[in-house]
This record gives sequence, C-alpha cells and structure tokens, in this order.
Amino acid sequence: MTQARTFPADPRSVSAARRFVTEVLSGSPPELLDAVELMVSELATNAVGHVQTSFELTLGRTAQEIRVEVRDHGGGTPAIRTPGPDDARGRGLRIVDGLADRWGVDYDQRAGKTVWFALTVPEAADTGTEQTRSSSDEKASGLSSGLARRGVR
Repeated sequence: MTQARTFPADPRSVSAARRFVTEVLSGSPPELLDAVELMVSELATNAVGHVQTSFELTLGRTAQEIRVEVRDHGGGTPAIRTPGPDDARGRGLRIVDGLADRWGVDYDQRAGKTVWFALTVPEAADTGTEQTRSSSDEKASGLSSGLARRGVR
C-alpha cells in the first residue's frame, strides 16, 4: 500500500502531515506510529521552514516495512547538526537518524530532493496480546536506546 499527498508551504501543513500519517497507518503499534509521526513532523518542518516550498509526503507500507518520503522543490543539502542546549532548531535529522532503521536523501536536479526513512514493522505474534505487547515494548526500548546512543534527548 502506498499513499501520497501534497502539502502547501505553510506551517499548518506540519500538523496536517501528522494527521495524514495517523490516518494511513491506523492500526499500527502505537510506538511505531509515534516514531513515524515525529519523524514526519521534523521533515515537514524542514521543508516548510528551510526550503519554503510545498512538499509531497509518500507513505508506503508492506508487512515488513514502513517507508516515508518527503519530497520538496528546493535545493540545499540536508545535514545532521549538533545544536547547543539553548538552540531552538537543528535536531530534526538527528531525531530521524536516531529513530529510523535507515534513511537518506535522493537528489533530482530538476525537482529538488527527497528525504526518506524506513522502519521495520515488528512481527505480529500468533500467540496473543502479551507477546505482541512485548515485541512493541522491545521496539520502543530499542528506539529509546538508539536515541540515547546518538545523544538525542
């Protein structure tokens, strides 16, 4: 399943993009949905704030993976920053790097760039809710550990 939507270069598009994610990925484990929403929020904020163009958000889901792409029409080279504790900005790609299993940037000289990330979908347990919850808890713990290892708080 793949769904896409284009959003205008407007700060309200960030929350609209999060709502789109929630609709498309309804039924996903809460920890996974939270991580996707946060990363989409960061990438949408970058498109609106840094590039100041509309952006297209594409969500693809298979049984094994969720892949999200945010394509904008601007130039620039996204880079992980190291903001100071008092800096209000600069943590977006650090968050994506900490939460995503994989991420990257694809460039198109005519059409801007696409920042994408992928997350592995935890396997559904056949034996009941407790095992599913344990798998989700492990993924959430892994997300938290990944953030801590990379210095994201």
